[in-house]
Amino acid sequence: MELDLIVIGGGPAGVVAALRARELGAEVALVERGEMGGTCTNDGCVPTRVLAKAARLLRESEHFDEYGLVGQPPVVDLPQLLRRTHEVISAVHEKKQLLAYLRRAGVTVYARAGHARFVDAHTIEIAAGRRLEAEKFIICAGGHARKLTFPGSEHALTHEDIWTLPSLPRSMAIVGGSATGCQLGSIFDAFGVQVSVLERGGQILDKEDDLLSAVMADALRRRGLHIIEGITGVERIERSEAGLELFYGQDGQTHSLAVEAVLIAAGWPGNAESLNLPAAGVRTERGYVMVDDYLQTSAPHI
Repeated sequence: MELDLIVIGGGPAGVVAALRARELGAEVALVERGEMGGTCTNDGCVPTRVLAKAARLLRESEHFDEYGLVGQPPVVDLPQLLRRTHEVISAVHEKKQLLAYLRRAGVTVYARAGHARFVDAHTIEIAAGRRLEAEKFIICAGGHARKLTFPGSEHALTHEDIWTLPSLPRSMAIVGGSATGCQLGSIFDAFGVQVSVLERGGQILDKEDDLLSAVMADALRRRGLHIIEGITGVERIERSEAGLELFYGQDGQTHSLAVEAVLIAAGWPGNAESLNLPAAGVRTERGYVMVDDYLQTSAPHI
């Protein structure tokens, strides 16, 4: 085989793995289905921080009159703000120069290669039916926003859809009260959107310290967010005069919310399904690759 190692995924983990393998003398290829940089750079941390900064600036404007600053409060021009997020993403790509860096190190890079899938234990197939073989593989394929399935779920958004919104909705229900749901709820509230956050657990941020969760819930409620905890699940979404009507269960009854947008922030499963891992003898569970303490899969060479 020409290649000692194929790294699947061009985010931070995949890039570091490929560079380190080259330092150790391996012949390495890296395969990335889309843009280099991973979720954080392209539609996660980086663009979300741009939205968060805009939200902070809006909150600071609430105190202008205390310092003798007179004028109309600013409003969000969403198309302009989204253009700014793309400018920042481009600036990060320009700064990192990942493709040039990897190629100078001797890594063969297949960017925008589409989904990689295992054909057998040592062969993957990428776009246009091209096949690559290697002795070993490192999977750094990342994850994606979970999409729930229920009647009307096609009307719901995930965070990936935010970057193409044509305008701000007047009201939004966010299903999921963990970090992503609370952060986006706080941002859209600052933008003037009437936000409701629905959480299945007994409290938002239920993976965090109980006191932190309680303080955050109180702070968000004081900002004007509607926090609904202890739901049993989303039953359906229907079209309505307001735009959408979200039906959910709580305390043995069905309740509803009339909103213009519904955003699902209900977890982050791994990108395992499209890899066809059973063909390589790799065991998965609930969308995640199972590994030992050394991050080795059930296939010793992966």
